[in-house]
Amino acid sequence: MQFVVRSSQGEGSELFRDALSIRMRVFVQEQGVPVSIEKDKHDAHAVHFVLYDEGDPMRQRKQRCPAAAARLRVVKHCGVHAYDAPVAKVERVCVLKPYRGKKCGVLVMQAVERYAREKMGVSALVLHSQAPVREFYKKLGYHETSEEFMEANISHLTMSKM
Repeated sequence: MQFVVRSSQGEGSELFRDALSIRMRVFVQEQGVPVSIEKDKHDAHAVHFVLYDEGDPMRQRKQRCPAAAARLRVVKHCGVHAYDAPVAKVERVCVLKPYRGKKCGVLVMQAVERYAREKMGVSALVLHSQAPVREFYKKLGYHETSEEFMEANISHLTMSKM
């Protein structure tokens, strides 16, 4: 497998359609999140990321399969937290089942963080982690900044990396 992360802003691209397809499979089909919550007004202005499995580099024909996704936007507040300066909010991080345990989530998060720093000029990141995967974010340097709360009927907590 050869992985490549690509990004695009807004809703008009094939990349956005791939990201939304992954989100629907993971959040709506697997986790039962309502479609009305999953696709929201922020998609139009957010930067979307998709990790593609581009297949075996030894083959002449490459197979390009969307495998993981994330969304990024700049905010001044995240839930009940308000910030003095804009922060990058990481959202909708998800990996399709066949790609879990293969570092795809790490690759997506590295691309998101690099984009926030280099293209948005923002080094502080926040996210709402689902409680069961908080250790994934801790390994990436994120710290818990809230108690657990319910979002989309799933236990979450706010985490940040400054």
